[in-house]
Amino acid sequence: MTVAPGLGESHVRSVLTLLYPSVTQVMFRRGALRGDFLALPSVARARLLLPADRRHASAALGYARRPTTRRSALLTTIARLALRTGALQLVGEGTRLVHGHGVDPSIETYLGAIFEQEVTVGVLLGPARANRKPVLQVMNRSADLVAVAKVGINDLTDQLARTEARALSSLRDRAPKTFRIADVISIGDWNGAVVLVQSPLDVSGARVDIDERIRYSAMREVAEINGTYRTRLSRSTFWARLTKRTLEVRSGAEADCVRSLLGQIGLADRPLRFGSWHGDWTPWNMAVKDGIATIWDWERYETDVPVGFDSLHFAFMDLLRTTPQEEAGTGLVAAAPRLLHPFDLDGQRAEDVAALYLADLALRYLRDGQSDTGASGSDVHRWLKPVAARIRTNADERIE
Repeated sequence: MTVAPGLGESHVRSVLTLLYPSVTQVMFRRGALRGDFLALPSVARARLLLPADRRHASAALGYARRPTTRRSALLTTIARLALRTGALQLVGEGTRLVHGHGVDPSIETYLGAIFEQEVTVGVLLGPARANRKPVLQVMNRSADLVAVAKVGINDLTDQLARTEARALSSLRDRAPKTFRIADVISIGDWNGAVVLVQSPLDVSGARVDIDERIRYSAMREVAEINGTYRTRLSRSTFWARLTKRTLEVRSGAEADCVRSLLGQIGLADRPLRFGSWHGDWTPWNMAVKDGIATIWDWERYETDVPVGFDSLHFAFMDLLRTTPQEEAGTGLVAAAPRLLHPFDLDGQRAEDVAALYLADLALRYLRDGQSDTGASGSDVHRWLKPVAARIRTNADERIE
């Protein structure tokens, strides 16, 4: 079954009818005193669907991904207090499911069979993105978190779930020292969707602030965990893969900009060090507890990429939120020597790696259809065109 990653009521309705196939109607009620799920902060802007039971709802809210700011931590505390005291009408909108006479097993039936016990789920929806999918908090009768499950809603998210399962299994075999990851409990097909079930990660009590030294240590281990090698860009598997991807995206100004940028970098053809990367390392995909990084969402994990990509991605996601998009790409290239110094990269090589990262990310966004979601950075041309102009100008100055 394919579910379009839309917005508001339509997305909530499509997700719930995917998870509960016997449902024939989804109704929304102002106030939350009655219903099967509680949409937070509202149905129109839903990021969380909490189960109706007060105990499980409060637990699910506590298990939701850790707040990344002190303000979000405060809002979570207030919402949990409202749930505990029964003031549900203050914190969201109710959702009522109307079931038909069918006997199609729900996602809770499927997950309950895996754990051989009755389970209840909370649903994280997240922001509108091409890879948006329901992420389930799987709880037992006592509201203990027993697993986290990802449910694919289309070909892209099905593929990403399989990629994450392979990544977690591979990394587990490597016994990482500076970071923790989840275990794969199961991956299978249900109701036409791929479902990845993982062990829960304990980030309770993790600090809002992320220690930079711990983050860089973990990023270096990820980069080197499968070994590294040095070769000229043109001889790398990465360059062959990137070139192939430029042929797979639809033609247009964005694709032409990527090709122009890669052409300029390819002329230099500098030797670079290649390794692995997480692929989506952000403040909301990690936590630090007891001096160790805990990292999740490995669905974009890849090998044979220039070392340092994770550091660049971490910084670029922040630049997209805090600076004009026209300045985000060039700002990243300018900051690259500092960001990549922990990976023994500086000067022009660091700038080349940053440009390669931006080209790779642009191709991802174009291939996945990110521009159709309106997500931050989805207008690739706005941040990539200034980078191509900067690289071209620098190349011309070196020739002169």
